[in-house]
Amino acid sequence: MPICAILGCSNSTYHLYKWKYDVCDSHKCKVATGNCFCPPPFKLFPFPTERRDGAARLRWAKLVNRKNQKGTHWLPHPNGYSRVCSKHFVDGEPTELNPDPVLNLGYLLLDPPMSPRALPRRDVTPSNKRRKSVTAMQSNVDQHVDDGPDNKRLRAFVVDHAYVYKCSCQENCNCTGCIQKQKDINKLTDKVEILVGKVEELKLKLKNASVKKHFCSNINDKNVRRLTGLSSTEDLDNLCEYLKPKAMKMRYCEGKKKVVSTKVPRNFKRTPKKTGPKSKLSVKDEMILVLMKLRLGLSMVFLASLFGLSVGTCSKIFYTWIKFLAIQLKPLIFWPNRDLIRSTQPKQIISKWPSLRCILDCTEIFIERPQHLQLQALTWSEHNKHNTVKLLVGIAPNGMITFLSKAWGGRSSDAHIVRKSEFLNLVDPGDCIMVDREFPIQEELKFRQAYLEILPPSDGYQQMTTEKVHQTKKVANVRIHVERALGRLKYFNILGNILPITLVPHIDDIFTVCAALCNLLPPLVCK
Repeated sequence: MPICAILGCSNSTYHLYKWKYDVCDSHKCKVATGNCFCPPPFKLFPFPTERRDGAARLRWAKLVNRKNQKGTHWLPHPNGYSRVCSKHFVDGEPTELNPDPVLNLGYLLLDPPMSPRALPRRDVTPSNKRRKSVTAMQSNVDQHVDDGPDNKRLRAFVVDHAYVYKCSCQENCNCTGCIQKQKDINKLTDKVEILVGKVEELKLKLKNASVKKHFCSNINDKNVRRLTGLSSTEDLDNLCEYLKPKAMKMRYCEGKKKVVSTKVPRNFKRTPKKTGPKSKLSVKDEMILVLMKLRLGLSMVFLASLFGLSVGTCSKIFYTWIKFLAIQLKPLIFWPNRDLIRSTQPKQIISKWPSLRCILDCTEIFIERPQHLQLQALTWSEHNKHNTVKLLVGIAPNGMITFLSKAWGGRSSDAHIVRKSEFLNLVDPGDCIMVDREFPIQEELKFRQAYLEILPPSDGYQQMTTEKVHQTKKVANVRIHVERALGRLKYFNILGNILPITLVPHIDDIFTVCAALCNLLPPLVCK
């Protein structure tokens, strides 16, 4: 049964329960019936909890000023059973102006702003003695202490504070040791206040720093190529400035969940602003997160901890941005006309093959083994003895990627990918296409009045003739540039390592973004 913790006060829940079933003098009915609106004689308020307001909890315990049986200072019950009734509060309850119990505490409380209340008969003598001792101590302090700043503080402490420092020598002590102790207490109190203020300032600075600064806000030219694959911070800033207006209206993917709306669709005259919660990262930081995923092949768990995000939010950002970047950067991979090819063609190539239009080759990316048996068969590569996906890549003579097919299973042949892709529709009459021995597409090119430049076939165990050796060397010196272009693509570790099975559905977008970023780099072959 909760009882008021103030010494001499017996208000408890038993009295409130008894009051409910008493007959009201004004309404002539029982209070518990609900027809009586008279307020209860008192209310019981629990002590503030340690978690919400530990300082107020200690203040209340000091104001109660009780002792346990062992003589130690009394503390409220940790489970919240201790109560203080409303008769001990100035406003009848804890308020902002008067949050602490200061009335009818069973002893004299030196607090000038509060009006003193009459105490019980048995407490008159001790309280008078206490008042006399306090006034005597104040007069002694006035006689023996000068008007220094510390001593004025001591005099105000004796008069206005809620309790008085007690000397261990005697009750009415005016020795210099007590005065010095009080000075030390005042100095330590000032230090504590200063330190608490500094701690709050540091917490505020740390919070602002964690909100405003991110990991990749300041990338310099030295490591921008290693982290993002771009050549300089200027290219990074220009790319961010180009994508920012559209990225501000971009909506993040929500996975496979789809919400079917029954509302009538609205006809917007302009593109509405992106709804939903604000992003935790800026547009530049989100773009850098995706570029770091492509360039370094980091896991989502590591990127989430690096940028202070959850793994789900990090995945949502990557899958949204990779599709967005593939759409926005796809114009960087285009099929140039013949005049543009000749104007940018290097001198050492134009002298040997003036009509060279494209150099073709296929590249394979290792992937995790699918669980479905049919997918395992479609992606198995006998050449690499691993599950792979294969893409057809075409480059211009200067090294720029001009054609990129969709991804195929590793089982598909190079000639089959060329026939099924849209590459042959881009070939003009008179073009020269340079390929490897695995591309028997002479008939398809002849049908379009183009010709194929291929390495001469080997004669089995017989030694090659001098003419074939020179021809092989001549073609290989030019075909090495397509290998260098594929090396630029594999510079992105997401393509150089084994690709997780969860990223295989996005392989076309990943290849498109990586190839577009490679085209932003300087040409492979100088003019």
